Amino acid sequence: MFYDLTYMQIQEKYREQVDTAGLIEFPEGWKVKIIPPFGGAMGRFRVYNSDESLSVSVYMDCYDCLGCMDGRPYWEMYPNKEDDCSRFFMGEESEMIQEIKRTFGEA
Repeated sequence: MFYDLTYMQIQEKYREQVDTAGLIEFPEGWKVKIIPPFGGAMGRFRVYNSDESLSVSVYMDCYDCLGCMDGRPYWEMYPNKEDDCSRFFMGEESEMIQEIKRTFGEA
């Protein structure tokens, strides 16, 4: 089904979330691929290590559409080192980067 862009922006409240996410400083050599925010996510991307042999998927959920974090916006990355997901509240971007480093065997 085709949705009008204005309708999508209203439904997903994109403009309300512009300043929700903090800045993310990726280590040198990592590659980031932006992907469409499917499944109710506000945003999505995939992070690859320097030789592209490992990757993690990260999404931003602002309305508990995909998980439950008590109504607070968060990031979820999958997989982590334990082949599970890890969640981080907005403002915990540096902790998320550290978890990705552990998953890549860099920490």
